Amino acid sequence: MARVILPRALAAELFGGRETVEVTAKTLFGVVHALEALGPGFEARAGHGLAMAVDGMLAEDWSTPVGPDSEVLVVMRVAGGEASA
Repeated sequence: MARVILPRALAAELFGGRETVEVTAKTLFGVVHALEALGPGFEARAGHGLAMAVDGMLAEDWSTPVGPDSEVLVVMRVAGGEASA
C-alpha cells in the first residue's frame, strides 16, 4: 500500500487527525479517490489548494504512477507575491 503523508491542518479537518494513511492505488488519481472515501471533501481541495509529490517528485497531474511502496506527500500550495514591472 502507498503511504500518504498529509498536512496537519488537513489531517485534523478531514481525517480525524491522522497525518499518515495507507491506500491502494495505481495512479495519483486512485490515491485522490481513496482519500476522498476516507475524508470526504479531499478531492475538491486536491484540485485547487494542494500539490502532491510521489516518491520525492512533484506530480504534474493525477495520471502519475503510484506503486505499492510509494510515498505520496500532500502539501498546501503556496501562492502570492507580485511580479515586478
